[in-house]
Amino acid sequence: MNYLTIVQNATTTTNPGQVIGVSDVLIAFIPYMLVFVAIGVMRVINMLGGMKEALWRIRGIPYFAAWFFGPDGEPEREIFKYKDITAHSPAGFDYAGGRYFINETGTSTAKYHGRMAWLYNWDEAEPIPYRNWKKGSGWNPELIKKAFRTVIVKDMHRLGEEVKVKTSMNALKVIVFGVLIAVGIISLYFSYNAFCGNHPLSCGIP
Repeated sequence: MNYLTIVQNATTTTNPGQVIGVSDVLIAFIPYMLVFVAIGVMRVINMLGGMKEALWRIRGIPYFAAWFFGPDGEPEREIFKYKDITAHSPAGFDYAGGRYFINETGTSTAKYHGRMAWLYNWDEAEPIPYRNWKKGSGWNPELIKKAFRTVIVKDMHRLGEEVKVKTSMNALKVIVFGVLIAVGIISLYFSYNAFCGNHPLSCGIP
Protein backbone atom coordinates (compact mmCIF):
# COMPACT_ATOMS: atom_id res chain seq x y z
CA MET A 1 0.00 0.00 0.00
CA ASN A 2 2.99 2.26 -0.60
CA TYR A 3 3.80 2.13 3.14
CA LEU A 4 0.37 3.47 4.04
CA THR A 5 -1.76 2.26 6.87
CA ILE A 6 -5.56 2.27 6.72
CA VAL A 7 -7.07 3.19 10.07
CA GLN A 8 -10.79 2.56 10.33
CA ASN A 9 -12.84 4.59 12.80
CA ALA A 10 -14.35 2.09 15.23
CA THR A 11 -16.91 4.47 16.75
CA THR A 12 -18.91 5.50 13.71
CA THR A 13 -19.77 4.06 10.34
CA THR A 14 -20.28 7.40 8.62
CA ASN A 15 -16.66 8.52 8.92
CA PRO A 16 -14.56 7.05 6.11
CA GLY A 17 -11.18 5.43 6.84
CA GLN A 18 -8.20 7.74 7.42
CA VAL A 19 -4.97 7.28 5.50
CA ILE A 20 -1.85 7.95 7.67
CA GLY A 21 1.48 8.06 5.85
CA VAL A 22 5.02 7.68 7.13
CA SER A 23 5.53 11.41 6.73
CA ASP A 24 2.59 12.06 9.06
CA VAL A 25 4.18 9.85 11.73
CA LEU A 26 7.51 11.63 11.37
CA ILE A 27 5.84 15.03 11.61
CA ALA A 28 4.08 13.92 14.80
CA PHE A 29 7.45 12.96 16.35
CA ILE A 30 9.31 16.13 15.30
CA PRO A 31 8.48 18.09 18.53
CA TYR A 32 9.82 15.23 20.67
CA MET A 33 12.94 14.96 18.55
CA LEU A 34 13.54 18.70 18.92
CA VAL A 35 13.20 18.43 22.69
CA PHE A 36 15.82 15.66 22.82
CA VAL A 37 18.15 17.63 20.53
CA ALA A 38 17.76 20.75 22.69
CA ILE A 39 18.51 18.78 25.87
CA GLY A 40 21.62 17.30 24.23
CA VAL A 41 22.85 20.70 23.06
CA MET A 42 22.31 22.22 26.53
CA ARG A 43 24.19 19.31 28.08
CA VAL A 44 27.18 19.83 25.75
CA ILE A 45 27.18 23.59 26.41
CA ASN A 46 27.21 23.02 30.18
CA MET A 47 30.08 20.54 29.84
CA LEU A 48 32.04 23.14 27.87
CA GLY A 49 31.56 25.75 30.62
CA GLY A 50 28.57 27.74 29.40
CA MET A 51 27.49 29.46 26.20
CA LYS A 52 30.30 32.03 26.02
CA GLU A 53 33.06 29.58 26.89
CA ALA A 54 31.65 26.95 24.54
CA LEU A 55 31.74 29.41 21.63
CA TRP A 56 35.28 30.46 22.48
CA ARG A 57 36.47 26.86 22.69
CA ILE A 58 34.78 25.92 19.42
CA ARG A 59 36.24 28.97 17.66
CA GLY A 60 39.68 28.39 19.21
CA ILE A 61 39.86 31.77 20.96
CA PRO A 62 42.62 31.88 23.63
CA TYR A 63 41.20 32.72 27.04
CA PHE A 64 41.85 32.37 30.76
CA ALA A 65 39.67 32.08 33.84
CA ALA A 66 39.56 33.93 37.14
CA TRP A 67 37.68 33.33 40.39
CA PHE A 68 36.77 36.30 42.53
CA PHE A 69 35.88 35.75 46.19
CA GLY A 70 33.30 38.32 47.18
CA PRO A 71 32.83 39.92 50.63
CA ASP A 72 30.56 37.02 51.60
CA GLY A 73 33.21 34.46 50.61
CA GLU A 74 31.26 33.13 47.63
CA PRO A 75 33.45 32.62 44.52
CA GLU A 76 32.40 33.91 41.12
CA ARG A 77 34.02 32.63 37.93
CA GLU A 78 34.68 34.80 34.92
CA ILE A 79 36.54 34.13 31.68
CA PHE A 80 38.57 36.65 29.70
CA LYS A 81 40.26 36.69 26.32
CA TYR A 82 44.05 36.79 26.40
CA LYS A 83 43.94 39.98 24.39
CA ASP A 84 42.32 41.64 27.43
CA ILE A 85 45.67 41.39 29.24
CA THR A 86 47.67 44.58 28.95
CA ALA A 87 51.43 44.10 28.91
CA HIS A 88 52.21 46.73 31.49
CA SER A 89 54.49 46.05 34.42
CA PRO A 90 53.06 44.02 35.97
CA ALA A 91 50.68 42.56 33.41
CA GLY A 92 47.02 42.52 34.28
CA PHE A 93 43.43 43.00 33.19
CA ASP A 94 40.50 45.17 34.12
CA TYR A 95 37.34 43.82 35.74
CA ALA A 96 34.41 45.38 37.61
CA GLY A 97 36.09 48.77 37.75
CA GLY A 98 39.32 47.40 39.17
CA ARG A 99 42.74 46.27 37.99
CA TYR A 100 43.97 42.71 38.66
CA PHE A 101 47.47 41.40 38.08
CA ILE A 102 48.50 37.98 36.76
CA ASN A 103 51.51 35.78 37.42
CA GLU A 104 52.03 33.02 34.86
CA THR A 105 54.91 31.28 36.64
CA GLY A 106 54.29 31.86 40.35
CA THR A 107 52.52 29.94 43.11
CA SER A 108 49.18 31.54 42.27
CA THR A 109 48.71 29.98 38.82
CA ALA A 110 46.03 27.31 38.45
CA LYS A 111 44.47 25.41 35.56
CA TYR A 112 40.90 25.43 34.30
CA HIS A 113 39.88 23.30 31.29
CA GLY A 114 43.53 23.32 30.28
CA ARG A 115 43.70 27.12 30.41
CA MET A 116 45.49 29.43 32.83
CA ALA A 117 43.47 30.51 35.85
CA TRP A 118 43.93 32.69 38.95
CA LEU A 119 42.09 33.27 42.19
CA TYR A 120 41.46 36.73 43.64
CA ASN A 121 39.94 38.34 46.66
CA TRP A 122 37.54 41.03 45.52
CA ASP A 123 39.53 43.77 47.25
CA GLU A 124 43.06 42.61 46.31
CA ALA A 125 44.75 43.19 42.94
CA GLU A 126 47.29 40.39 43.34
CA PRO A 127 46.27 36.77 42.79
CA ILE A 128 46.09 34.48 45.80
CA PRO A 129 49.28 32.35 46.15
CA TYR A 130 47.28 29.27 47.06
CA ARG A 131 50.15 26.82 46.40
CA ASN A 132 52.23 27.93 49.37
CA TRP A 133 49.47 28.73 51.84
CA LYS A 134 50.71 26.02 54.22
CA LYS A 135 54.15 25.37 52.80
CA GLY A 136 56.12 23.12 55.12
CA SER A 137 53.21 22.70 57.57
CA GLY A 138 50.65 20.81 55.53
CA TRP A 139 49.31 17.42 56.53
CA ASN A 140 49.60 14.59 54.03
CA PRO A 141 46.07 13.14 53.64
CA GLU A 142 47.42 9.65 52.92
CA LEU A 143 49.42 9.62 56.16
CA ILE A 144 46.41 10.88 58.09
CA LYS A 145 44.24 8.13 56.61
CA LYS A 146 46.81 5.46 57.51
CA ALA A 147 47.11 6.85 61.03
CA PHE A 148 43.34 6.79 61.53
CA ARG A 149 43.19 3.24 60.24
CA THR A 150 45.91 2.21 62.68
CA VAL A 151 44.13 3.90 65.59
CA ILE A 152 40.82 2.32 64.62
CA VAL A 153 42.39 -1.15 64.41
CA LYS A 154 44.05 -0.67 67.80
CA ASP A 155 40.79 0.54 69.32
CA MET A 156 38.98 -2.47 67.88
CA HIS A 157 41.55 -4.86 69.39
CA ARG A 158 41.41 -2.99 72.69
CA LEU A 159 37.63 -3.13 72.64
CA GLY A 160 37.77 -6.88 72.06
CA GLU A 161 40.22 -7.28 74.93
CA GLU A 162 38.04 -5.20 77.24
CA VAL A 163 35.01 -7.29 76.34
CA LYS A 164 36.96 -10.48 77.05
CA VAL A 165 38.20 -9.13 80.40
CA LYS A 166 34.73 -7.99 81.42
CA THR A 167 33.24 -11.35 80.44
CA SER A 168 35.90 -13.22 82.43
CA MET A 169 35.37 -11.00 85.47
CA ASN A 170 31.60 -11.50 85.34
CA ALA A 171 31.99 -15.27 85.08
CA LEU A 172 34.43 -15.28 88.02
CA LYS A 173 31.98 -13.25 90.12
CA VAL A 174 29.18 -15.71 89.38
CA ILE A 175 31.38 -18.68 90.29
CA VAL A 176 32.56 -17.08 93.54
CA PHE A 177 29.00 -16.11 94.45
CA GLY A 178 27.81 -19.67 93.73
CA VAL A 179 30.58 -21.19 95.85
CA LEU A 180 29.73 -18.86 98.75
CA ILE A 181 26.07 -19.83 98.55
CA ALA A 182 26.96 -23.53 98.44
CA VAL A 183 29.32 -23.15 101.42
CA GLY A 184 26.63 -21.29 103.32
CA ILE A 185 24.01 -23.99 102.63
CA ILE A 186 26.42 -26.79 103.64
CA SER A 187 27.43 -24.93 106.78
CA LEU A 188 23.79 -24.36 107.67
CA TYR A 189 23.04 -28.06 107.14
CA PHE A 190 25.86 -29.29 109.36
CA SER A 191 25.10 -26.66 111.99
CA TYR A 192 21.48 -27.78 112.09
CA ASN A 193 22.49 -31.42 112.43
CA ALA A 194 24.91 -30.57 115.24
CA PHE A 195 22.27 -28.54 117.04
CA CYS A 196 19.68 -31.33 116.71
CA GLY A 197 22.24 -33.85 117.99
CA ASN A 198 22.73 -31.81 121.13
CA HIS A 199 19.07 -30.78 121.55
CA PRO A 200 16.90 -33.47 120.00
CA LEU A 201 13.73 -32.34 121.79
CA SER A 202 14.01 -28.87 120.21
CA CYS A 203 14.13 -30.45 116.74
CA GLY A 204 11.12 -32.73 117.50
CA ILE A 205 13.22 -35.84 117.85
CA PRO A 206 11.87 -38.12 120.65
